[in-house]
Amino acid sequence: MSGSHYVKNKLITAVAATLLAVAGTLANAPSASAAILAVGDAARWGVGGENTLSNLGFNMQAVPDNPTIPGGFTPLNQISSPTNTFSFSNTVYKSYVGTEWSKLANSRFTIGSPVYFNPSDSITISLARAVAALDLVVETNSVAPIIFNIAITAFGGGTQYLQTQGVRGDVGGRYFGFYTTGTDLISSITISAPSEAYGFAMGEFRWSEAVSTTAEPEAVPEPATIAGTLAFAAFVTRSRISANKKPKKNNSN
Repeated sequence: MSGSHYVKNKLITAVAATLLAVAGTLANAPSASAAILAVGDAARWGVGGENTLSNLGFNMQAVPDNPTIPGGFTPLNQISSPTNTFSFSNTVYKSYVGTEWSKLANSRFTIGSPVYFNPSDSITISLARAVAALDLVVETNSVAPIIFNIAITAFGGGTQYLQTQGVRGDVGGRYFGFYTTGTDLISSITISAPSEAYGFAMGEFRWSEAVSTTAEPEAVPEPATIAGTLAFAAFVTRSRISANKKPKKNNSN
């Protein structure tokens, strides 16, 4: 084979490999009509941000508290509204903010609202009925003055979206919101945290069944992820619940 033919064949092989790689990437990318998008803490509903899910046209419904299930870290595996059920992959423990779960000055949680403590590093929440929008607040059990990266992945049909936000232990939780403008509704979310967070609480769940007619199909930029979890060993700290991850009543307000 001549030198020119050899070079030509090498070029053809390289181009073909590049095209295959691009094709694979495009095949795995969600289409614009089936995208799951996200809004971060700056868009939480309590501050009237322009990117809140309500302002995007979604009719958000809160998952109501069930007074027949008491606080005091009562174990449960699901919570329900009249038309939907959220099932947890792990047992969680119900408590109330301000009495059993400490209320920090800048916490996103509302005094008296129920939260659900997950003592492990991750949990998946599956919805009985897929939804067009879903939001919640997550707060670490540790109150260390460091930042923990909390990651939530929303799944729907053949698409998914990962949102990561830095949550500072001694400041309070963060708001996470997801929505779709297409046909792949959100059917589950997975929440993950570093082991140094000693687990986390979830609450303020809201959802919308109908796709918004006004939300634009462009991704809403989420806040920049705060780099890394800082060295935990450098701090002497306590947690909202004992470090051995066994739920117990917290009497601090």
